[in-house]
Parts: sequence; C-alpha cells; structure tokens
Amino acid sequence: MSFKRIRNTTLLLTITAALIALSACGGKNNANSNANASAEAGTDKPITITYMTTQARIKEAQKQMAELMKQDENYNVEFQVVPDPQFNSLLLTKIASGEVPDVVDLNTPASYETFNYRDNFEDLSGEPWVARLNNADSFRADGKIYSFPYVAPGNVIGAIYNKQVFADLGLEVPTTYGDFLNVLAKIKESGKDPLYLSNKDTWTTQIPMLVYTNALLGDRAQQNWEELVQNKKKFADIPEFKQALGDYRALVTDGYVNKNHVTATYDMAKEAVATGKAGMMISGEYAIKDIATKWPDADIGFFGVPYNDTDKIVSADISWSVVVMKNGKHVDEVKKWLDLWSQPKYQDLYFKENPGLPAAGDVDGGSLPPALQTAYDDYLKQGKSTIQMNDYFDLVGAGAWLGDALHPAYIEVLLGKKADDMIQDIDKSFQQMGREKGIPGF
Repeated sequence: MSFKRIRNTTLLLTITAALIALSACGGKNNANSNANASAEAGTDKPITITYMTTQARIKEAQKQMAELMKQDENYNVEFQVVPDPQFNSLLLTKIASGEVPDVVDLNTPASYETFNYRDNFEDLSGEPWVARLNNADSFRADGKIYSFPYVAPGNVIGAIYNKQVFADLGLEVPTTYGDFLNVLAKIKESGKDPLYLSNKDTWTTQIPMLVYTNALLGDRAQQNWEELVQNKKKFADIPEFKQALGDYRALVTDGYVNKNHVTATYDMAKEAVATGKAGMMISGEYAIKDIATKWPDADIGFFGVPYNDTDKIVSADISWSVVVMKNGKHVDEVKKWLDLWSQPKYQDLYFKENPGLPAAGDVDGGSLPPALQTAYDDYLKQGKSTIQMNDYFDLVGAGAWLGDALHPAYIEVLLGKKADDMIQDIDKSFQQMGREKGIPGF
C-alpha cells in the first residue's frame, strides 16, 4: 500500500448534543446573477442550499455570511448542524439513502476515504475559484480538487495556558517534562485545576495521546502509524503507546487534572482556562480562537508540551473544506453558489471572527490571537512539528474507528482499566474494523 507523503506544515473535533437545524429563508433579487439563477431554476423563488456541518464547526460568522448572501443573491443557506459524534454515521446513512445535503463541511483530505470521495464528491477542478488558491496542487487528490479549502492546513496542538495564573504563581513556561510536572504541582497547591480535561466530549480525550505518542516515537512516528494502518504492526507492538498511556493515567492519579474530568465538556475546559480557574488545557488552535472570541480579555499563551523533553508540537495535514455532494439535487446551481461563497466579500467575514490561514490568496486571514501567532512563529514556521496519528488512519478511511473505539478506550484507562487489557481490546476491534471495511492488508 502506498501513501502520499503528508505535508508537515499543519484538530478533529466533536461535541455531544442534540441535532439542530438552522435555516435561513428569504432574500431579495438585486444582481444580474440572481436573475440568471432564477431563470435557470424557472422560478423567482430563492434557491436553498443545504449545508451540513457540526456543532464544533458552525460559527456565527457563517450565519452572517449566509444573511449577507441572502441580501445580495438569490440563495438561502440552510445549515444542518449535527452533534459531532453522530456526524460520520449520519452522513454515511444519507449517502446510502441518496438523500444527501447539497454541501458538507469536512476535514480534507482526512475524510476523503471515509466517505468514498471518488463516488460521492463532485470534481471541482474546473471551478473559477481554484485559480485563487495558494498552491492549488497541494489540495489535489488523484490529480483533482474535490473541495473548497476555506482554511488551509495550519492546525497546531499543545498546551494552552492562562498567563495570569502563571504570573501570579511565579511560574515559567516549562522546557522539560520534569518542569512541566512541577508546574502542575504548583498550580495544584494553589487550589486551581492544573490541567483541565473534558472527557465527556470524547474527541478531546485523544489529544494528550497524540502529543505523547509522537514525542516518544520521534522520527519513527510516521513509519509506525503507516505500519499500523497497513496491518504490519499492532498497537501491542508499539511499547511507546503503552508508555504514553501510563503517563497519561499518572496525570489523573497524581491529582493534576480536574476531578470532574469524565463529565466535563470542551466548552467547560475553555471557560476554566480563560477565567483562570484552571492553569491549562492541551488542545488545538481552534480552542485558542474560541477563547479569543468569547473571552477577549483573557491573557492566553501557548507552548509545546515538553513530554519526553521534546521541543515540538503535533500538527495536522487537514484543511477545513466544503465539498459538493455529487448526488445532490441541483449540483450545477450549488457550484455557482460556492463560487460566490468563496469570494473575499463573504470569506473575510469568517476570518474576521476566526483568524487563521485562508487557502485563497485574496482572502484576508484577519488578526491572529497572540497565542496562535506564537505557535506559528515558534513551531510551525521553524519546522518543529510532527503529523498527528489521526491523519494516517483517515487516509485509509479508518478515521471513524478512532472516535468510535479508541477515544472511549482512553477514558477506561484513565478510570483504572489496565493498559495491557485495553490495548488487547483495541487491537481486536481494529482488526475487525479493517476486515469489515476491506482495508488492504487486513
């Protein structure tokens, strides 16, 4: 099995809640494109674009974009917002039934194999916006472009901390793991939660393990993850995985995490760090952006967790993207809508609220929060990053298994299950999944 080399320049994201449908209706015709769209559709009624996304991904700015487009163009955007843990299974069910939304918000290329992209995603290679992408070839799969990457790869994972808490306790950013544990101990002595875990949202359970395993494996990380998904190696054959589990568990047994970590949510973690109730959380740049938006006065910093005394962070080779479903009801009209949606007039609204790295060269990425600028300057731009485990699993369509089986297993270990027993269980589960999905090598 051959693998495309994953870019080393760039988290997943799920939250538990109920299915919500947000819809935008109405609009007025005030442009030539509106008249053309209405004429093609044979009606003056605005065209509705169904846009499927998750609770972790939907942003207020996207609703603002939809409202502006409703005023400018003959399109309504109806957001179908799905609880993150249900997203993959629901989209797969929709694909199987043929009742698909018009567009879907996904991580690409990570989700391509999961959803059989060649059969289900429209080829967008000939769309006008492709010429506006920075390094368009980097977004191709099989030589084609199957998505509009509105956020380019740049995700970083590390320790997000409250600078005021550190200052009040006379703490400095740790450069060794021993220093890191000492910082946690000092914060614990102060009565605050040193490291806030949010294990009710099981996708967050994985994040320290992504950091710990890559730090232990070092330059051998890519080889080990590739051998796992090729079924040339099992989790039990990677002693570093067990060691990382043990040290992760020790954070709990030593009292360095919040006592309610099993019932705590991702939103609770962000609030605890932003308000100084906790010293830090281990998460991705999305958390930095959310805190900057909701708690703009919080003084937040970032550093790479120095586990195994490693001065690197974990990053992801993923773009936040919009795909057009090939079996949608009006694909050609949706592609016209996407060309409008991709324009700076609308995309700038997104990045004004959510600063980052736009894939389109003419879009303003906005002003980055200082903590995120530090992550980019001190780590990504200096090549001090390694690609997360998830990307290798996603490339063979096994990404859903991580959330369904592996992440919940981490919680079992944190609650006291023996690491050897858990590793045996996940190897058995992974083998079964590989055979059921027909992944080569299983």
